[in-house]
Amino acid sequence: MVRQAVYYDVIDEKTYPYWYGIKFDEGDVDWKKETYYFEVSAPFERIRTADLDNSLISVSVDSADIVKNLEHPTKLGISLKRIRKRVLEYDADVRDINQFIILVADIEEILYSSHWER
Repeated sequence: MVRQAVYYDVIDEKTYPYWYGIKFDEGDVDWKKETYYFEVSAPFERIRTADLDNSLISVSVDSADIVKNLEHPTKLGISLKRIRKRVLEYDADVRDINQFIILVADIEEILYSSHWER
């Protein structure tokens, strides 16, 4: 089952969202596809960054890995092709990955940009 959460820090008694995590079980992500689409929708599970589950195998999603698509206007996509290529450089297996980690700032930038991919 796919679960989404926002990892946050508290600084001077204010809460700052830092990472956006997408946790998934084996088979939830079809690694043969070019893109994995997800909807950014509140409410989010909130987890302190210090409580990041280190037992999960996570991969960082760069801003260049995130796409907007006219076919999926309410969703963002993650380029699985780019993730696969990067993971293979480390001689790892994408099927072992349990979580995507994205900077909240990157999601905000993509959501509010006018660049669309076809």
